[in-house]
Amino acid sequence: MSSIDSLSEIVLGNLKIPSESEANIVPFLECIKKSHGTPLALIHDMGKGILAAVGKVFPGVPDFICHFHFLRDIGKDFSSAANTTSFASGCATTASARSCSARRNSSKPKSTATRR
Repeated sequence: MSSIDSLSEIVLGNLKIPSESEANIVPFLECIKKSHGTPLALIHDMGKGILAAVGKVFPGVPDFICHFHFLRDIGKDFSSAANTTSFASGCATTASARSCSARRNSSKPKSTATRR
């Protein structure tokens, strides 16, 4: 797990955790909070553990869902064997690739989040 300041792109902390459960994520977030204070906002994936941990450690702080993870997950849903339409999964994959590429090639960090 990593914590990054999206404006400066400075890594605030890294930790190898055995699973993405709330019990494993809360101590990491508490350490980040103690070292760097309460953030203005959070961006993360939609995992149950991170959602619960964020709510516990940073109650009331606006949190957003990462566009990359959101589009990747939608792409998985639309590209499942039960769905033979490739339009949606192609769009999600293309958009994710562009978003990822844009972040690597940009000199200024860009937010890739959706308010949850």
